[in-house]
Amino acid sequence: MNSHKRNILRVLSALALIVIFSEIALSQISGYTNRLKGQVNSAQVSGSSDLSNFPVLMSFTLPDLRSTGNGGLVQNVNGYDILFTSANGTSILSHQIETYDPTTGQIEIWVRFPTLSATSNTEFYMYYGNSGIVSDPSSANVWDSNYKMVLHMNNNTNDASGEGTDATDSGTSDAAGQIGRARNYGTNQGDLIQVPDPGSS
Repeated sequence: MNSHKRNILRVLSALALIVIFSEIALSQISGYTNRLKGQVNSAQVSGSSDLSNFPVLMSFTLPDLRSTGNGGLVQNVNGYDILFTSANGTSILSHQIETYDPTTGQIEIWVRFPTLSATSNTEFYMYYGNSGIVSDPSSANVWDSNYKMVLHMNNNTNDASGEGTDATDSGTSDAAGQIGRARNYGTNQGDLIQVPDPGSS
């Protein structure tokens, strides 16, 4: 296992919640009505070196992230009009939606940071509220070529890495997971998820 993969195992759970938001009045991306400023705490970055092209799990619940029909400010009921930028407020970061609940404003979303600093907090912006966004902006670019398979298991075993290495489900069922949804293995010994050899894709 290379150091990049070891790092993600060590710091993923911490980074998921170390996000501090403060509201900013003026949006800089055309079409968006709202944005919040956030940061990833450098104290939660494992090791003394910066991490490059690192996928961070953002997991939080905010009332403003409810859909407009539920008293919030997000226009799309699937959360498609939520996006992230770097600290300059204009460079869009690749992201991939894991789960979104329009009734509570709860979201779990993977965001790829070009650089995650080990010495200073990494700032970013989250934009939301754009009625013109009607399709899913999730991108496989969140995952670089080191990731041969990414399974979110949101009612399927499709690969989200862009490598096309979908797994095959045999007998498992949908269940709540630590991140989004998961798969439940029953008592049948035949219940399994068959993973293809990434080298064969």
